Order: sequence, then structure tokens, then C-alpha cells
Amino acid sequence: MPSKVLFASARLPQLGKEYSLTYKFRKALEESPLSGMVERGNIVAVKVHVGDLEGGGYRFIRPLFVRILVDYLKQLGALPFITDTWGLRHVYAGLQNGFGYETVGAPLLPANGIKENFFYEVELENYYHLKR
Repeated sequence: MPSKVLFASARLPQLGKEYSLTYKFRKALEESPLSGMVERGNIVAVKVHVGDLEGGGYRFIRPLFVRILVDYLKQLGALPFITDTWGLRHVYAGLQNGFGYETVGAPLLPANGIKENFFYEVELENYYHLKR
């Protein structure tokens, strides 16, 4: 069965909050199947790219949209946290780029540990391009 894709145009046909992209994003979350996937008390990781420190990276989702998602997850009774796969350096980058608790409403935790060495090796079947 094909997945349902939700689309929201960034165009503003006229002024009004119901035409803003943040409003459309909230509505898309309500229409999404997310409410049926998250149970009260679930700890939910919100994986985002938080940018980097050296290059002045700016290609990340704006923290405002992450906050909207976090607030929605909290409405569902979840305990969300923000994560990126890198370590402590990317936590600093995330804070510099606006992903602090005060902005997004959830803590930023590195998925790979603060030294970027927290991982498990797993066996994969039927994946021919991945080698140890």
C-alpha cells in the first residue's frame, strides 16, 4: 500500500495565520498517522540535523518547526528529545544554531555518545553494499 504524502505549499495567497507554513505544518501533523503511533509515556527521539560549527552550516530545519513537532508530541503524552548522530561538538553546534531547550522545548542529546563512540554492530541480511 503506498504511503500517504502530506504537502503544504509555502506560498501565501493572502495574509492570515491559516496561510502560514507553521499553521499548515500543525495541520499536517494532525492529519498524519503520528497520533496512532505514539502512546502516552513513550520516549520519542526527534532526529534532526543541527548544523555544524566550522562551516557555518545553515541547511537544517528551522528550530520553530521542531518546536511545533515537540509540542504536538507532548500533547500526545510523549516525552520527546532532539538528537543528532554526532557527539558533543554537534550539541554545541545545535545550541549555537537555536536548538536549545528554551527554543525547541526538549533536550538535545547526542545519539552517538559525547565522544562519538557509542554504537553497536549488528548483522544485516540481504544488504550487499554494506561491509564491516
